[in-house]
Amino acid sequence: ELPGFEECWLTGTAAEVTPVGQIGEHKYTVGAVTRAVAEAYEKFMAVNASEIANAQTFFYASNALERDGGDGMQVIALLDSAVAHLKTPYNTDAAPYLFARAQHLDNAGEHRKATADYNEYEKIVGPRNLTAYFYYLRMQSEMGSRMYQQALDDAHTAISLAKDEEEKADYMLEQALLQLRVNLLDECIATCNDIFAL
Repeated sequence: ELPGFEECWLTGTAAEVTPVGQIGEHKYTVGAVTRAVAEAYEKFMAVNASEIANAQTFFYASNALERDGGDGMQVIALLDSAVAHLKTPYNTDAAPYLFARAQHLDNAGEHRKATADYNEYEKIVGPRNLTAYFYYLRMQSEMGSRMYQQALDDAHTAISLAKDEEEKADYMLEQALLQLRVNLLDECIATCNDIFAL
């Protein structure tokens, strides 16, 4: 893709917007797009450093950094700032911030912190308003945290909320793999037999 670029830059909370003049034999100019991105980023970060900064401004900054391929830990730092600007106890306005941070924490290997955010999200949104996919995501996080009983519980919930037999079979397979992992062999065999019976 490098030969097709006219302009190139790096972004991040530390690097801000840094123009790139050359990568290997590919040379780039600092053009109007790079200057506009740099100016927009500078203004955006000025908002986050001002008195008017709030959860939403940090959340938008994290989304912009993620879209630009920024460092995952910097995205998490911005999401931490967004969550820190929320009032506690959390209300439904906090849900998207906690959910986004949970996903990024999980991707960064911070499974226990991710699970804590997923738990807060569930508390805010309410279990009746959640999907099978939410419980699958939290199950994955709990497995990474070695919270196997909680993961088994969430696998069971995901199965019960599946919208069709194909989705149900997928979650049952995940449950069987988890049962095998924690040496629940009889349960694993029973789950596999249930999959074949669908």
